[in-house]
Amino acid sequence: MVHQKSVIVALVLVTIAIVSHATPIGGGWRARADKIQQDFRVWQRNETGSSNGNENEAGSNRGNINGNGNDGAGNGNLNGNRNTGSDIGTVNGNSNSGNDNGNANGNGNNGTDVGNRNGNANNGTFNGNFNGNLVIGNKNGNENGNENAGDKNGNNNGNSNDGSLNGNANGNGNDGLHQGNSNGNSNHGNANGNGNGNTNDGLGNGNSNGNDNTGNMNGNNNGNLNDGNDNGNLNGVENTGSGNGKDNGNKNVGSSNGNVNGDGNTGDGNGVNNGNDNKGNDNGNANGLANIGSHNGGENGNGNTGGANGNNNGNTNTGKSNGVDNGNANTGNSNGNGNGLNNDGNGSGNMNGNHNAGNQNGNGNGVGNNGNNNGHFNGNSNSGSHNGNGNGGGNSGDQNGANNGNVNSGNSNGNGNGNANSGNGNGQLNGNKNNGNDNGNAAGNGNAGDGNGQLNGNENTGNNNGNNVGNANAGTGNGVSNGNGNHGSNNANEVGNSNSGTGNGFGNGNDNLGNNNGGMNGNHNSGNGNGALNGNENEGNNNGQINGNGNSGNKNGEDNGNANLGDNNGQGNGNGNSGSGNGAGNGNDNIGDKNGVGNGNDNAGSHNGLGNGNSNDGSGNGQGNGNGNVGSGNGSNNGNGNVGTNNGSGKNTTTQTYTNVY
Repeated sequence: MVHQKSVIVALVLVTIAIVSHATPIGGGWRARADKIQQDFRVWQRNETGSSNGNENEAGSNRGNINGNGNDGAGNGNLNGNRNTGSDIGTVNGNSNSGNDNGNANGNGNNGTDVGNRNGNANNGTFNGNFNGNLVIGNKNGNENGNENAGDKNGNNNGNSNDGSLNGNANGNGNDGLHQGNSNGNSNHGNANGNGNGNTNDGLGNGNSNGNDNTGNMNGNNNGNLNDGNDNGNLNGVENTGSGNGKDNGNKNVGSSNGNVNGDGNTGDGNGVNNGNDNKGNDNGNANGLANIGSHNGGENGNGNTGGANGNNNGNTNTGKSNGVDNGNANTGNSNGNGNGLNNDGNGSGNMNGNHNAGNQNGNGNGVGNNGNNNGHFNGNSNSGSHNGNGNGGGNSGDQNGANNGNVNSGNSNGNGNGNANSGNGNGQLNGNKNNGNDNGNAAGNGNAGDGNGQLNGNENTGNNNGNNVGNANAGTGNGVSNGNGNHGSNNANEVGNSNSGTGNGFGNGNDNLGNNNGGMNGNHNSGNGNGALNGNENEGNNNGQINGNGNSGNKNGEDNGNANLGDNNGQGNGNGNSGSGNGAGNGNDNIGDKNGVGNGNDNAGSHNGLGNGNSNDGSGNGQGNGNGNVGSGNGSNNGNGNVGTNNGSGKNTTTQTYTNVY
């Protein structure tokens, strides 16, 4: 008790020092400092119910009903002193049982209905002390530090507020150790720092909430109803504006949940409803911080179960409605962290990293976007390990980086999609609904223009399918619908990339079954409608690869390397053409080995190198046809429908013979 009493002595001496240097009221406080200290020494000897209701001036109902009905030692002292105004410093420090409870409440206030009903009905040791002091204004610093049981609960709440309806109903009904302390202090404005640090059970819960706010309705209802250790602390602090930093860090169960949420925001409605209803360890921390604007950083880090879920979401956004609804309802370990950060604009970085189950899913999504409605709905509903991370970040423009990395199961699926796009409607719907390992990663990134890098790397099953798809396109509608619906291993990778123009590199590398099918199609095209519909619906190994690349002009390198059955069919078709309608319809529907290879390449002009190397059955049929033509209507319909070995190859209308695999 000696140590606890020394803390109370220190608090009282701080109060004396502050008041003694304030503007004199009713004769001045500095001249009475010695008298106040003398009264405190008297209380030290009398132990209980001393130095209450003294030196109140200039008002009515001041310093009444303090320090009554206490049972124990060091309870109900130094309450309701040195107040000026009406209805000040009443009903403090009553009905406590134990030691060192209900002291130094309701002192040094100036205004109306301030510093009342603090430090009552506590049971234990050092509960309900130093509440409702040094308040200026109306209805501030009331109903703090009551009905606590245990040790060191409900202290230092509702102090030094200035304005109306600040610092009320903090630090009440806690049971345990070090709970409900230092809440609702130093607020300026109206309706700030109320309802914090109440009804916690355990150790170190509900402390330092709702402090240092400026404006209206900031820092309210934080750090309540937690059960466990170190939950619901440092929420709703240092906000400026209206309706910021409230409803954070509540109803957590476990250890180190719901801390440091809703702090340092500027504007309206920022940092609201974060870090609530978590169960386990290290969940729902550091959400809704340092946002500027309106309605940023809300609904983050809630309802998680497990370890290290729902942390660091919805922070440092600028604008309106950014960083909202991230890192919620995750189960497992290290899910839903670092989402919805550093966005600038409106409606960006929202609904990321939710409903994941497993380990390290749904992290780092919706970060660093600039514009409107970017980086939202990424990294959700994944199960397994390392799924749905790093999606929808670094975009500029409108409607970029959305709906990526969702509903994956397995390991390392749906990561790094929809990033660094500029323009409108880029990098969307990539890396979703994959099952297996290393599917649907690095899709829809680095596009510039409108509608690029969409619908890539989805619904793959197996290993290493649909990766690095729909990236670095420039123009309109490039790199779309690639690398989807593959089953097996190493299918449809490096598809639909680096195209420029309109409608290039789309519909490649889809619905393959087996290994190493549909890869490296539809890349590096420029113009309109080039490198499309290649490497689809193959079954076997090494089919439908390296088709529809490096074309320039219109509708070159289309519909190559599709629907082959066997091994090494439909490769190297429709590449390097320039002009219009060249290198299309080659290397399709082959059965066997090495059929439909190297057709329709390097043509210039119009409608050259069409329909070669199709529907062969056997080995080495339909190769090297329709290449290197110049003009119109050359090198078409060669090397088709052969049965056997090495039939229908080298049919070109020029003197060149192509036997290389493109």
